[in-house]
Amino acid sequence: MSATDRIEKNFSTFQKLCRTLGSRREAAEALVDTMANEIATAPASTRKAYHDCYAGGLIEYSLRVLRNAKQLNTQFDFDCSTESMILVSLFHALGKAGDLDGPMYEPEHSDWHREKLGKFFKISDELQPMPWTDRSLYLLNHFGVELLQNEWIAIKMADGRYHKTSDSY
Repeated sequence: MSATDRIEKNFSTFQKLCRTLGSRREAAEALVDTMANEIATAPASTRKAYHDCYAGGLIEYSLRVLRNAKQLNTQFDFDCSTESMILVSLFHALGKAGDLDGPMYEPEHSDWHREKLGKFFKISDELQPMPWTDRSLYLLNHFGVELLQNEWIAIKMADGRYHKTSDSY
């Protein structure tokens, strides 16, 4: 399967899952429709040594998070609703796609950075600086996707328990 075919297939799966979000479906679909290109093509990270550092990596990563969340929910009987798992898994890293002003990641044009550091993308200077988890929450709020408190915390802490923005949790 070509990279383009994989991106299209994953984005179609992403859209289908958004249609299962009950009362939040319409707002989630508006967000996805507005940012379709950014969401479909965004990498999940800047460096090859990190995860999913390629066009379409963000959706691939988010779909994998959903598969893992479902397995963990079953294995440990967490009693998390399917809707919450879908919403948090698909949108927790949405901020990595960027925002209404453009993409977060831009191709790294420096041969030195690509060859020596494995850095294939850089963060855009055009966006308001903020952690990607906060950008995810901002976008969900902007489009009217209402979150339960535990969903908000799950997205806020998606960058890890030991990130400085997670100290109060």
